[in-house]
Amino acid sequence: MNIDCLKPKKFLSLGHHDLPHVGDLEKDFFIAVGCSYTAGAGLEYTDTWASRLGEKLNMEHINLGLDGSSFEYQYDKIVECAKILPNHKFIIWMQTHPIRSHHNKFFSHIFGDLKSRIMINEQLFRGSTELLAQWDKVQKYVDLVKNDKKVFITNSWHWDPKLLLLLEHKVCKNNTQYMLNSQTQIDTAKNDPHPGSRSHRALMADLYKHISVHIHNKY
Repeated sequence: MNIDCLKPKKFLSLGHHDLPHVGDLEKDFFIAVGCSYTAGAGLEYTDTWASRLGEKLNMEHINLGLDGSSFEYQYDKIVECAKILPNHKFIIWMQTHPIRSHHNKFFSHIFGDLKSRIMINEQLFRGSTELLAQWDKVQKYVDLVKNDKKVFITNSWHWDPKLLLLLEHKVCKNNTQYMLNSQTQIDTAKNDPHPGSRSHRALMADLYKHISVHIHNKY
């Protein structure tokens, strides 16, 4: 099982960066996809929501989280997982802030996945026009995975309240694959502004409850 193509590419595609976690994929496992909130920036890995969920479910997992990654990058990883890791039990996609994006795949092939991220000040994109464009992007990617019943989605912390309201009423009411994360960050990681251990634990509890209700094979 060659999982290298699931790892972030380095400059000139000369090798790959390590993933946050790769468990024993010969056993039952799930896949976590997202940005730094999924990778667990600033935390011991055992304190991340993905690690805690694996422990709660008594399952292995592989974490494809990449700091600063975009919907485009994350969706591509989900598509690749269907080919490379077809035995996964389910995927949890913690969608990043929709304003983020990547340069095209050719740029990524040359400069690597980390340098192909388009880093922006997200606070500057909270006007109504920008929010509508972000909402269109959210709907697009929710629709792209809606027929794959093994994909569960939630949103990362700190989404704009208007986007959360749209998610609640236009997606979550009719789509059991999407679990709304309306939690506020209740603590911070050590020496890092990202969500801390208690925040990850609370999110894991919500995800566990949601998955236990909606997945075909209960754990």
